[in-house]
Amino acid sequence: MHCYKGAREKLDKAHDYTSTLAPASARSHRRSHLRCNNSVGFSTVASPLLCIMKSAAAAGLTGACLLVTWVLLCCLSFPGTVSAQTCPPVNPNCLTCAVSYNYNLGTTDWGNLPCSQTCGTGLLQSPINIVPNNLIPRINGDLTRSYTQAIVTAEIFTDGKTPTVEIVSPLNAGTITVGGITYFLRHFHFHIPSEHTVFGIRQEMELHLVHTSINVTPQRTTVIAVRFTLEEADDTNSFLAQFFPQLPPVTQPVTTRTTIRIQLPFKEIKGAYYRYNGSLTTPPCTEGVNWAVIAKLATFSPAQFNQLRAAIPVDNARPLQNVNGRPVTFFAL
Repeated sequence: MHCYKGAREKLDKAHDYTSTLAPASARSHRRSHLRCNNSVGFSTVASPLLCIMKSAAAAGLTGACLLVTWVLLCCLSFPGTVSAQTCPPVNPNCLTCAVSYNYNLGTTDWGNLPCSQTCGTGLLQSPINIVPNNLIPRINGDLTRSYTQAIVTAEIFTDGKTPTVEIVSPLNAGTITVGGITYFLRHFHFHIPSEHTVFGIRQEMELHLVHTSINVTPQRTTVIAVRFTLEEADDTNSFLAQFFPQLPPVTQPVTTRTTIRIQLPFKEIKGAYYRYNGSLTTPPCTEGVNWAVIAKLATFSPAQFNQLRAAIPVDNARPLQNVNGRPVTFFAL
């Protein structure tokens, strides 16, 4: 304890001494680097720590006291887990690797979740409200959709928030092409109500078809969003009818999967669309996602909506995010 007390007193003097030698802006910069929050890695603070250690040595600390000083600095500078060292690369193909989150208490705290600071600080976040004043009209689209019309094998399960259908063999399911890059359909899932709005209007449901590229580094993600509106009782959507009777309850373990054989959507993904650069709509809210929001609404029946609502008892639509001046291109095909 005597060494600790002496080390701290001499360290304070050394720090005061070095602070007086630097202009105010540099002192402020140094202090900001000495605070380690959950988004700062070791290398960010290593140099300032070593600098102060040298100052401590100059102040007369030697031997064991220098060691105590180092431990003291580490304790002061690393109050929490340094998540930047432990955050794995985002893998959109891994459906069980997501950060733990929920919608029950809202989404405003997502930026405080591990590895999810972008949810609170990102400037290219999704979803957005698509309005006329930021639309750029184009005639010919840059999205080519070539899903197979053959039956494909998939697995349906729940992640506790939405039913998800994962394609077993993506290479056999067909492709889409955006900007000359080929993407394969990996999985699709649902949101109640729709996450994107067009001209401020929100629909009853939104389908997200998630695609990832191959042979491109880093791997890229494109999501096709299809908004659904309710129609008459007998207007059953044939695509959804293939598997909606098998939608798992939200309480089913994520490891429980049911194999299904389905045809992929065809008419639902055709026609004009809005395209913009955004993010995942769930933590970690990774940016750089290509979004293609289909302009034409798809339809489904009230009975199908009730089936989906039973599987999604809590609304799972992220609130609208700031556009921040991003252009949205409208491709009228």
